[in-house]
Amino acid sequence: MRPPGLKLDLGGSAKGLAADWAASKLHGRYVVDCGGDVRAGGTHDVALRGTAHTLRVSDGAVATSGLDRRVWRRPDGSYAHHLLDPGTGEPAWTGLISATALASTAMEAEALAKAALLAGPRGARRFLAEGIVVHDDGRTEAFETLRLAA
Repeated sequence: MRPPGLKLDLGGSAKGLAADWAASKLHGRYVVDCGGDVRAGGTHDVALRGTAHTLRVSDGAVATSGLDRRVWRRPDGSYAHHLLDPGTGEPAWTGLISATALASTAMEAEALAKAALLAGPRGARRFLAEGIVVHDDGRTEAFETLRLAA
């Protein structure tokens, strides 16, 4: 299910790939942000949208996958969003509204964040060695190895 009028959605993978490509052209200290998929050279603090958390990223990447922006109402009055359950083709309501992952590349961080979000609260840890999830009730859960900025 796509929002009305959407013709092409390259998704987070394209944003991650674009951030990684741009970073490959840079050296030293930099930040590349492609719609929230961030690739950093050097050490930077990255604020996470929708939370009060800031992550410290050192020569790596951070990406968030979430339901906080692309939600729409269907003609029948129910809500839909852009992340689909592969088994049903319907929007995946998993108990999480966002997942953020840290990784060495933006494409990897994007894939891990998406997998964690789709896995829900119980399965997210399988994908997030470093990351944070936001539950439906607004609670945030940061993982022990997460590098929170001071």
